[in-house]
Amino acid sequence: MGALIGKIKENEISELSLVEVQKEEVSGHQIIKNKSNRDILDLILFIITKENIYYQIDLVESSLSEYSFSKEDIQPISNNYLKKLLELKIGSGFHEIGCRKIFPAWGDFRKLSFSAKIQWPDRFHYQDSRGDVLVLPYLFNQNVELIDRFDNSEEFLQWIYENRKYEYVTIDEIRDLNFKLIEFLKNIVIN
Repeated sequence: MGALIGKIKENEISELSLVEVQKEEVSGHQIIKNKSNRDILDLILFIITKENIYYQIDLVESSLSEYSFSKEDIQPISNNYLKKLLELKIGSGFHEIGCRKIFPAWGDFRKLSFSAKIQWPDRFHYQDSRGDVLVLPYLFNQNVELIDRFDNSEEFLQWIYENRKYEYVTIDEIRDLNFKLIEFLKNIVIN
């Protein structure tokens, strides 16, 4: 495992694929097969993030995921995968955050990270030693029209501010970044 992590750090391996079920037609030397190896991959991903390596997941099909590695603070999942995620519909809320999802933060959006403890959240599975997560400003409620699912309400912004991970972040920065994140999400889900 140490050799694999070293090759990722040195950019000798820039992507891996995970096949959740055994498929004979999938072949290659950078493929992890079998669902039991998910724990090994999670450990590798956690360790490489401690080494300031970032990664992005693309869900190619239901049983095939691709992981791309970078030294840049890249978006945690591809636009294609994010669109699939945003098309999910949740019927009821999750306590304080409503019908929202906790998602790994990246780039400037790390300033939207929060530190509150939330019971039973809907959290996107992503291994990262940095622990920067945000609440997507998007309501996964099937009873709400698509255009009304983006949340830039003062109540939501205030919750982020009161629970922010980084104390130096101002409410105005939160407003600006939340607006930018909403525009980014709209561009993905509407186009």
